[in-house]
Amino acid sequence: MICGEDMAAYFRNEMETMGRDELDALVDERIRYTVRYAYENPPFYRMVR
Repeated sequence: MICGEDMAAYFRNEMETMGRDELDALVDERIRYTVRYAYENPPFYRMVR
């Protein structure tokens, strides 16, 4: 069972209680970051050139 300080590593109150609109915006931001990173940093294709 997780309790005390260990719980802070898994439960972030600001994230868990975020409104739906805020959560959707955060997900959108993280997806855009991931796609941009994957597009700009393709190590396999850089080795092939």
